[in-house]
Amino acid sequence: MIEEEKVMVSVCIVTYKHEAYIKEAIEGVLNQEVDFKVNLLIGDDCSPDNTSAIVEEMMANHPNGHWITYIKRKENIGMMPNFIDLLERCSGKYIALCDGDDYWTDPLKLQQQVDFLENNSEYVISFHKSVNYDLKHLKNERVFYGDLKSDKTVDQKWLAAGIYIPTATSCFKNNFTLPDNFNKVKNADTFLWSILGHQGKAIFQHDINPSVRRVHQGGVFSMKDDVYRFQQMLHSYKQMLSVTDDRYKTYLKTKICKTYIMLSKAYLKKYNLGKSIPNFLQSLSFLQLNQYGLKSFLKVLIS
Repeated sequence: MIEEEKVMVSVCIVTYKHEAYIKEAIEGVLNQEVDFKVNLLIGDDCSPDNTSAIVEEMMANHPNGHWITYIKRKENIGMMPNFIDLLERCSGKYIALCDGDDYWTDPLKLQQQVDFLENNSEYVISFHKSVNYDLKHLKNERVFYGDLKSDKTVDQKWLAAGIYIPTATSCFKNNFTLPDNFNKVKNADTFLWSILGHQGKAIFQHDINPSVRRVHQGGVFSMKDDVYRFQQMLHSYKQMLSVTDDRYKTYLKTKICKTYIMLSKAYLKKYNLGKSIPNFLQSLSFLQLNQYGLKSFLKVLIS
């Protein structure tokens, strides 16, 4: 009896009301050129639009439509429960992520990432460049890590402290356990990188073409103001801090300190001294009295 090939990569797409974008997100996955088995899990959080018909059409007609496992919720359960359920369903040795309104542009993305991770056991996650595309003005807004001209290693301490990795660029080992407080955050990817950072390093792979993150009104964070984003970041960092190894806490506390200063400045731009000053004072309670902590504090303070 021939043993069934095991899934090498499970890809998670979380979607809700993405009928204008979901086809491109799915195509970016199904068009991957790989020599291993891929399973694409799509978690549709009871979208009231045409998302379901688009997914089912691609399952029926795309040459790799059989890769898809479609989970259509009977009722809206929320972003985090939807995401956590998909992660728990992943059977692959590795997991890759792509939100339903983003997409991949490189058909060799997964092959390159898996090849590296298979040959470098001390690394737990690979990532690459990402472009923010502004739908309102129809132009590229920002390229993340576009200044890096070669591969770069990210040490465990920075990964554990929640370094920014664009979600759709990630491919990581499926060997982690989610803490009980994981469902309390909205910055789920940042928390996930921190969990992985306790197990190994990250690699930035320069040769992979960038993924695309759409900036639009319906985005979870992309159209929110700085006050909202910094508040959510602080909430996530504090949840991460409660489960972070002591070795990495000074780096995470420094990030919390910097974020409080940025939140203070955001309130100052709104001429709200009543909230700006308390947040600045809060930053001092997380100030780390070492060279890294003090240097980071002064840098963000005067920027």
